[in-house]
Amino acid sequence: GEPKYGTGTVVTLRKNSRSVDHMFPGDMAVVIRSGHLPVVTASKGAKRYELLPFGSNKTVVVEERFLKKGIDKRK
Repeated sequence: GEPKYGTGTVVTLRKNSRSVDHMFPGDMAVVIRSGHLPVVTASKGAKRYELLPFGSNKTVVVEERFLKKGIDKRK
């Protein structure tokens, strides 16, 4: 199916997710690319996204099930 979050969408990690490189639950990030990485886990919400956390210069890869839509306070 289509990715739930498109490129440029602001997202945050869910509270029940584990911390990822330089990103903790509640931190905001922007989706750089979605749908280009292969699925490696056989579970619901296993699509992988490449994210760029705010204030960081390194991207991280997170599965869809650990994300939720963030509130974009820039608008």
